[in-house]
Amino acid sequence: MTTRVRGNIFPLGCAALLSLLACNPGESASPSPEPTPTATPTASASAPSCCEAPYGRWAVVVVYGEKSGGCDKVAGPPRVGARRGEVVTWRIYNKCGKDVTVLLTDFLRYEKDPGVPTPEQDYRKEPPSKDGTEAIDPFVEGDRKKAVKAGAVADLALKTKADAKYGVYAYTTKLSGRADADQQIEIWP
Repeated sequence: MTTRVRGNIFPLGCAALLSLLACNPGESASPSPEPTPTATPTASASAPSCCEAPYGRWAVVVVYGEKSGGCDKVAGPPRVGARRGEVVTWRIYNKCGKDVTVLLTDFLRYEKDPGVPTPEQDYRKEPPSKDGTEAIDPFVEGDRKKAVKAGAVADLALKTKADAKYGVYAYTTKLSGRADADQQIEIWP
């Protein structure tokens, strides 16, 4: 029992500390893979001064160059949450030396929450199970792909449907035919 408690103290303590540090007055809601001199986008005047998120929910895709000369990506977070009618924005950073197109596709709603994939799970070798899923796209019609020039940053924004079913959806982020199938979005009441 004592060993079990000790093993949880450090992770719980870290989570508590991160929660306390997560809300800093004047912070921007936009993700960035690198430090920037000013927050972008800037907060709106109507947003509260703490935990400003005037632009909706954020996810990120960072495209990088491989030694072989190709491009690959890292997409995250593993799960983003949104309410009905909210905008979810994927900020795409193209750090590869080539123009790329990122596509969000294959939205599946899980009957039961499958949990967030762990970093140890290799989705390319063992794709997430599609048992207990139905193909439902929780977003309003719109373009699900974005072309991004080499060295540029672009946003791909989608609005959740006003009548989207609550629950966890899996989706795939594709870049030049290579897929990340471990992302999830949770629609909240």
